[in-house]
Amino acid sequence: MTKKMRQRNPNSFALVALDGVFKSRAHIKKVAQQATLIVAADGAYNKLKKIGIKPHVVVGDFDTLGFIPIDCKVQKYSRKKNKTDGELAIEYALSKKVKKIVIAGFYGGREDHMLGHYALLQKFSTQCQFEVLGKLSHLHTVSKSEFEIRARPGSTISIVCLDSQGAVVSTQGLKYEASKLKLFPGGRGLSNEIVGKFAIITVHKGIVFVLF
Repeated sequence: MTKKMRQRNPNSFALVALDGVFKSRAHIKKVAQQATLIVAADGAYNKLKKIGIKPHVVVGDFDTLGFIPIDCKVQKYSRKKNKTDGELAIEYALSKKVKKIVIAGFYGGREDHMLGHYALLQKFSTQCQFEVLGKLSHLHTVSKSEFEIRARPGSTISIVCLDSQGAVVSTQGLKYEASKLKLFPGGRGLSNEIVGKFAIITVHKGIVFVLF
């Protein structure tokens, strides 16, 4: 039986800032005002401060930032480590048992780090729901749950599976519906359309990324 993701406490979420490009500063500031925890990964500290946001904690080896902040909590790591600063920031937020993690600065940085962060979303999506803030769309992870979307009719939506084992997905409110469809990596779930004011994505098995 699937659990309903929309029943979780929407106020219990963390904002994790990575050192990529901040696509919508006004929206990030709004998210930060609602977040119960704000975590910056190394150089993202400066990017948050420039738009008037002070994180609760900064984590990393501080090779990018070049100094240790004194106005918030710090978790410093050696440069000789097996994890990126972004991974450490996500793990810190997970350790605080938040229901959801919203990520800013996911795109626009080093390509190898971004690919690694996609892998982290895949790895941790059974523990927590993720939302990645982008310029054209937001990415949401859905794992064995029901995810409700409210959007304008005609909005584009894509459902992507990156696991070679596949995922089983059903949909309601889309132009091209699915009923326990076995979705594998590829283009099948791309560029669908929301036909009403809301849609429901049910993941019976596996993990998918939903972008709209």
